[in-house]
Amino acid sequence: MEFVRFMTRWLVLAGLLLGQGVHTAHAGEARIDSVNALGRAYIFSNIDVSIVLYRGLANEARELGYARGEGQALQNLGVAYTLSGNHDLATEAHLECIRIFERSGMTRELALAFGDFGYQMKRRDLPGAIVEMRQGIVIAEREDYRVVLCSLYDNFGVLQEMNAEPDSAAYYYRRALEFKTAFDDSMGIPFSLNNLASIHAARGEFAAADSLLTRSDAYRQNPLDTYGRLLNNVHWADLNQARGDLEEAERRYRECLTMPGAADQSYLLIHCYEQLAAVYEQRQDYRRAYESQRRFAAYRDSLVTVETNERIASLEIEFETEKKDREIAENKLAIAARTRQVLVLGIGLILVAALGGGFARYQHLKRTQLKREMELRAQLRRAEYEQSMADEKLRIARELHDNIGAQLTFLISSLDNLAHGVGAEDLPGRLDDISAFGRTTLDELRQTVWAMKHEGEGLDALVQKLHELKRQCSSAGQTLDLDIRREADSSPSLSSPRMLNLYRIVQEAVQNAMKHTEAARIVVLLETEGDGLTLVIADDGPGFGEAAVDHVGGLVHMRERCAEVGGELELESNSSGTKITCRLPPE
Repeated sequence: MEFVRFMTRWLVLAGLLLGQGVHTAHAGEARIDSVNALGRAYIFSNIDVSIVLYRGLANEARELGYARGEGQALQNLGVAYTLSGNHDLATEAHLECIRIFERSGMTRELALAFGDFGYQMKRRDLPGAIVEMRQGIVIAEREDYRVVLCSLYDNFGVLQEMNAEPDSAAYYYRRALEFKTAFDDSMGIPFSLNNLASIHAARGEFAAADSLLTRSDAYRQNPLDTYGRLLNNVHWADLNQARGDLEEAERRYRECLTMPGAADQSYLLIHCYEQLAAVYEQRQDYRRAYESQRRFAAYRDSLVTVETNERIASLEIEFETEKKDREIAENKLAIAARTRQVLVLGIGLILVAALGGGFARYQHLKRTQLKREMELRAQLRRAEYEQSMADEKLRIARELHDNIGAQLTFLISSLDNLAHGVGAEDLPGRLDDISAFGRTTLDELRQTVWAMKHEGEGLDALVQKLHELKRQCSSAGQTLDLDIRREADSSPSLSSPRMLNLYRIVQEAVQNAMKHTEAARIVVLLETEGDGLTLVIADDGPGFGEAAVDHVGGLVHMRERCAEVGGELELESNSSGTKITCRLPPE
């Protein structure tokens, strides 16, 4: 029976692969879609055949430029690799599938791909698996892909159950069952029923678990659904073990080991051996417990090696059996033909091994190069950060030296002059001048410290400082109406140089209006355009001629301050008033 089943699988595969190259591009895409639509039940029951089938199908779709077909074939290939225990190749197939769907904007396929990738990670990286699965659920819920959510909710419930969150797991199992029932999904409904039965069994609600598994069995009547019947039998064995019926649990587990298709289901076999060891230990049959535990450990530890070489071993066994059956009847010509076939198979296996080694070497070099590139990028970011810090320190030093330092020097010189040759009658006036200059110096120092303190903040800090300037004007007895407006959809962050220079430009403009014009009102407007910023200062004074622009106090300084932070300053002055515009690009 196993020989017939094995030959049937490979004949199906050969028929599908021989069809390549004999159709038009359109017909080729249709054939690729039909093979991809074989479904997970086919993969579960034909793991080795599926690996070869979908690997060839992905290559064919890539040659046709058929992105959807290639992505779905890689997705199916990743599922098959996962079931075979080959996690490296499964991860590679899933990631490439996700890249294809992301590039092509196929959100439905992308949601399923994230779900499959997360599910195959569950035993080696549960937190990462939950993250990947959530991405798929978010996409499917946003687009209302309910058919996709059937699978995602079921699988996410499994992850929650593994994460010791049974209530959350039950919630997702029920959601999946609701959707599947609405769609009359006879293939998917029993999976949700089995999952809910496990939750009830863990809570000791054995009657509810019995009812759910009985309903699931009713959906497993298809003779071709060997995987489904095997899975249900494992669930029945788990249930019997949970409620203490160890004899029935033992019978079920041992039956699972010999059921059709059981040899292909690596994780189910491992589970059965592990649970049999626990059953025998509870029954104090320590010899059988030891034997089952030893088989469990050996099978688990050698899983990758056994399944990687499964096809080779199967071919060798079939070949030896057929050879012995024909040994008497076959003539020398048949024996010679068989020998040639073995040689061809051996050469093919050697070529496959060589290609596999080359590919592994390529992947190692690729990972090494990527690691080196990441290290270089990190070094570059550190160097850029250190340079920016050095530039900021230099700017602060220059600000203190050019402004505060020069003014303190003037104060010291003025005090020295008072000590030599100043009459008593001039002393009060000179002291008043020095005191006023000292207060101005202290004010500029406070402004510099304020700008440094609010480094990286938005327009709110600048507007608050301008309102403080407005209060200073009012407390000084000025009748000038200073109107501060902010018409900005966003609040771009401002560096301390930009913050300080903008404030001083406004300060200069207000002082000019009070000294040189008869303005009664000044409007200060802050506007944003993208990440850029525009400062407009307009008064209602009589204005002045263009020839006097360079002689009006502070205008030259305003231009210099605007240029220092990468901006441009424009001036308009006529009989209706004066308007100063400072445009700053994004930092």
